[in-house]
Amino acid sequence: MTLVNKSQILGVQYEADASTVKVAYSHNSRFNRTVVAADNSIVAEWVADGGSIKAYVAPHTVEFQTPNVRN
Repeated sequence: MTLVNKSQILGVQYEADASTVKVAYSHNSRFNRTVVAADNSIVAEWVADGGSIKAYVAPHTVEFQTPNVRN
């Protein structure tokens, strides 16, 4: 995982089980996503600085949106 500090984070969303979160982040000018524990220290720092974690949205619903990104 190349997520090393809170300044890389672009957004965070809970996964279905709520004990993990999906983190969208930038590393070396590339958009990346990874799943980490909801109590991850980097995510906690980001939230403490005003970031918010979006609620889980089930796939294939009207609210579900994902960027078209190749990793």
